[in-house]
Amino acid sequence: MAALPLGEDYIHIEPLTKGGMGWLYKAYRRGLQVEVVIKRVREQYVGKMDQRAEADILKRLKHRYLPRIYDVINGGDGYLYTVMDYIPGVNMQQYVEQNGPAGQKLAHKWACQLCEVAAYLHEQKPPIIHCDIKPGNLMITPSGDICLVDFNTSLVFSSGILAVGATSGYAAPEQYSRPAVPPPGVPAGQPTELLPEDGGFAPSGRPSFSAAFSARAGGYGGVTGRTDVYGIGATLYFLVTGRVPEKALGPVTPVSAWSPEISGTFCSIIRRAMEKAPEDRFPDAGRMLEALRDIDRLDARYRRYRMFRWGSNLLVCLLFLCGAAMALYGGVRLRAERDNAYLSLVTQGEALARQGETERAEAALAGAIRSAPGRAEGYLALSAQLYARGAYPEAAALIQDAVEAGSLLLDSLPDDQAGDLLYIQANCAYEMEDYAAAAGLYRQALDRRTDNPAYYRGLALAQARSGALEEAHRTLDILAEREADSVDCVIIRAELDLVQGEYRTAFDQYAEAAGRTDDPQVLSRVYLSGAEALRELGDLDGYIGWLSQGVGRLGENGTLQAELLAAGYAEKALADPENAPEWYGLAKTHLQRVVDSGRGNILTGLNLAVVQQNLGEYEEAEGRLLALRDQYPSDYRVYMRLSFLYAGWQSRKPAEERDYAGALANYDLAAQYYEQAVASGETDDEMLRLEALMEQLRLSGWLE
Repeated sequence: MAALPLGEDYIHIEPLTKGGMGWLYKAYRRGLQVEVVIKRVREQYVGKMDQRAEADILKRLKHRYLPRIYDVINGGDGYLYTVMDYIPGVNMQQYVEQNGPAGQKLAHKWACQLCEVAAYLHEQKPPIIHCDIKPGNLMITPSGDICLVDFNTSLVFSSGILAVGATSGYAAPEQYSRPAVPPPGVPAGQPTELLPEDGGFAPSGRPSFSAAFSARAGGYGGVTGRTDVYGIGATLYFLVTGRVPEKALGPVTPVSAWSPEISGTFCSIIRRAMEKAPEDRFPDAGRMLEALRDIDRLDARYRRYRMFRWGSNLLVCLLFLCGAAMALYGGVRLRAERDNAYLSLVTQGEALARQGETERAEAALAGAIRSAPGRAEGYLALSAQLYARGAYPEAAALIQDAVEAGSLLLDSLPDDQAGDLLYIQANCAYEMEDYAAAAGLYRQALDRRTDNPAYYRGLALAQARSGALEEAHRTLDILAEREADSVDCVIIRAELDLVQGEYRTAFDQYAEAAGRTDDPQVLSRVYLSGAEALRELGDLDGYIGWLSQGVGRLGENGTLQAELLAAGYAEKALADPENAPEWYGLAKTHLQRVVDSGRGNILTGLNLAVVQQNLGEYEEAEGRLLALRDQYPSDYRVYMRLSFLYAGWQSRKPAEERDYAGALANYDLAAQYYEQAVASGETDDEMLRLEALMEQLRLSGWLE
């Protein structure tokens, strides 16, 4: 074998296999004293990769289910060499061939690990889309965990998306018949991201989104994180059946047809991951991981439902044998009593919600659902209440869990109830910025009933936000034929202008819409989107004034607007330091109202503590953070903010009275819990800033 041009650090080099885009070698790295794998990329791929950028990206990856990348070397011989950990063991394909298909417990474990590492790759900046997830690229380590390999041959598609080649059977439909790089003359989009500029203030609002080029294939769209979701599903298909799924462009035998030793819920998760249309799959690997972690609960709920149905049928038979007349009389009376109790709870919950009694309202509505899990009124009222206070994941899960468990059968409901349930789910997906999923749910709602203009409005907005502008225009045309001068048409036109960068025109139309409606849900979106337009225009004063108007009109329904307004005041304080106390005071007022209403979250509390610290209210900020620590004892952000607070507090004291022990102790706890967050794929620049502050205190002699 010819020597590889890697220098004297690498010895005992021996060939392993030939990969999809290159050759693999095993070697020993002297300086590191570890066995490594070296991948040599084929000559025709060199030049298509930004080697320096890729090297930096790959070398900073650190995850327990990835090999460590030590170096990316240009050998000067027309080849690129990537050096990574040697992972002993067999790959998943070999494991299944040797041991047969996996059962539920093992398949579930590896499925969760695979989704976790894929989510980590997707969260990188730029995102890394593997595009070749398959059993052969998953090593089974001696500890029984997986390790995802062969992600180092990433091709830069442009606008910061990295991807690799694909394998038939495991590749998603959008990966076929598509160019590896953008065609000549097609400019790459530039991603943008709206980040907080005030050093730690992180309001919960809608961030701006990035436009990215992606080649299209067969009408399935471009490569995204959903592409890897398909690969995960296909890999699990093989793991539990021992069979390679058919090529995605043709019919694929359902995984359930092979009678794998897994639950029906697990089968449905694999089926959804392998949907041909990307918008029908899980939005990302993280959401698929959530579904996998819920398997036990969903399976148990389904079993309870089946037992309930079986028991109910048996009881009916016994009653029939005892006497048809008595059974009929008792059943009618019991049903009437249950109906009255059920409707009473729903009415009570809705009344409490109108009075602002959130907890009591939700308890009453949950009780109604428990008493009649197959009826829609309770789900509609409770999901609407959860949506109103910004609990979008909970509202969506309430409906989805009931549907998947079989307790709520949409096909058996009246069209208006089924449509409204789908509409609420779609609204939740929209607010969580999963616009493709939202569009699909709005379409399903319209399949139930076509006479509700709100469904068309939601569909057009979701289409516009997901970049499907032509489809959004078609939906607008349909709505305009019905109600040409409706406020819904105005909002849709504004959204289309916003997506296309016509910010002033968009804002003017949002302002017109705000003056023509009092619907809280419509107003909420109008004020959020109008604020986004003003933010893009750089009009901070207009932004503050607009959100102030929105908070005044929406009242308790304006939680998001209030938090964004507080962020605007904090930004104003930085821009106008002479009047900073006044601006921070206004920010504090709005955040305090959100906290007092019970509609805030951990970010609300953290942001309020930051504002209190900037106002010099150290004891108040400390009390708030200590309360958050008791509520969220494993969240590094609480300890991080406490460390910042104690450091800032001590800096105000005379030098001889300063004691930074509290700052150091909370930094140590923040660093400990932050390691867990990093292992899950999170990153936080504020932790880097805190680390630099601690180092500065050490160098200055304040810390040992």
